[in-house]
Amino acid sequence: MTSPLDCISNVVDTTRVQFYAAILGANPSQGARSPKLWNAAFAKLGISGEMVPMDVAPEKLGALVDALREDARFIGGAVAMPYKTAIIPYLDRVDKQAQAIGAINCIYRSAEGLVGCNTDGAGALWSLEQSVGSIKGKSVLAIGCGGAGVAVATHIAYALGASGTLLLANRDPQKAAYLQKKLEGVCAVRVVPTPPSEADLKDAQIVVNCTSLGFGPILEADGRAQSQRFYTPLALADINPSVPAGPNAEARYCAAASAEIGANMAASLRLLSVACPEVVMDIVYQPQITALLALASMFGAKTVNGLGMNLEQAVIAFDKATAGVGLRSSDVNVVRQAMQEL
Repeated sequence: MTSPLDCISNVVDTTRVQFYAAILGANPSQGARSPKLWNAAFAKLGISGEMVPMDVAPEKLGALVDALREDARFIGGAVAMPYKTAIIPYLDRVDKQAQAIGAINCIYRSAEGLVGCNTDGAGALWSLEQSVGSIKGKSVLAIGCGGAGVAVATHIAYALGASGTLLLANRDPQKAAYLQKKLEGVCAVRVVPTPPSEADLKDAQIVVNCTSLGFGPILEADGRAQSQRFYTPLALADINPSVPAGPNAEARYCAAASAEIGANMAASLRLLSVACPEVVMDIVYQPQITALLALASMFGAKTVNGLGMNLEQAVIAFDKATAGVGLRSSDVNVVRQAMQEL
């Protein structure tokens, strides 16, 4: 039987505990927060369990899922970019909500095998409404219609209700139009250009960034490095310049991409100076204060970072994974408290 460890590129030890969970992605070992959250909950509940990051290449993703399915010690876990859609064919079932979204971020074991679901949208809505109260009847601009973006926009649409308005901006307008059609009748939905115009931003009381622009850790591939930390989704972002990976790569990238970063910052500042929304949320949580949130706060917007969403989607996923194999039946608030204490 193939071991899951034969399919990944990083070093992982799963022998210390009776059960384990995993976050699967291209490079979650470089700083994913989920293991810290899940492991705090395991400790609080006295479960001999641990979540570990598993870095897997695209061509090994199917083999890894097969190996995890065969390992009874694996209870489920999280799925990171870029596999939220690619992993679906390898699972035994995907729940109805995730099917509608077209992406998953959570796996749990059941009698049917490995099941995929999506907790991004519920986590984002919980975090937003914890900060600003009910959004029913509001107008929201959601930027980005990728895997997480579709989940977030879908939950927001239902929370807005028939009296609310959802503006969708995406680099590929066809994706936004497809989502618009799926949400017809839930709330008023309109597709707008990306980056958004001054008029579109003025129409939105709340802006939610569902893109990866602003994400902090350096991105490395094939010996080259890039960073999205210094860009916002309110302006064109050309992150294509790259530098050799290694020490001080982000600083060297900033120097190489200074013109592109400067153009994005200048355009974002101009837009916010004339059309700053009441609330700006960023689903990015590394760093906690993204470039978008930093600029928006300067113009008086209430800001919501991605930590709350990241926390709540982990609470929901942990509950599904542990309940699926009969490990616990305690109140989900115990899990939330354990994770919040980090």
